Amino acid sequence: MVLHKSWLCHHSFKNKIHFTEPTKGTGCKASVDIKVKKVNRNTKKNDHYLKLSPPLAAVIKIDLQHNHTTDSADALRCLKLNDEVVAEFHQYFSDGLLPGAAIRLHEDKLVTGDGGYQVLADGSVNPADRTVYHLYEQWRKANLGSQTSPLEMLKSKLQLYHEKGTECFVMYY
Repeated sequence: MVLHKSWLCHHSFKNKIHFTEPTKGTGCKASVDIKVKKVNRNTKKNDHYLKLSPPLAAVIKIDLQHNHTTDSADALRCLKLNDEVVAEFHQYFSDGLLPGAAIRLHEDKLVTGDGGYQVLADGSVNPADRTVYHLYEQWRKANLGSQTSPLEMLKSKLQLYHEKGTECFVMYY
């Protein structure tokens, strides 16, 4: 086997904890399964499709029978956030915006764009507030250091400040 990759609907029960409270899991069986077989002398002996010329080495199974609606706002809200949007929010934070202001600015950009208000339901381009606050915490730790010891990050950036011509001193009392 050269490659075997499978994808499941995010509403499947796989890797979901079953409690009495409702979860995102509906037991959806929709999936895509891709296998690419190795083609050599030994595999050609056992597989009819590999004996053909050219050999048919890929097996693709697609099951698109969802047990839930796929075009509702709730289904769109569960989509994974795009990397471009994450980079856009990191730029908002670098420009000095806090999470609340970044959320409002981003939603305003989306509404005035081509999609209008319908794009606000898409979780891949409009993250939930909790996700934005999580992104901010990640960005803050990477760029400003820990809240308990902010001087450590400042010490590490002293050389950068001096190269740009800014005088900066760290003093302890």
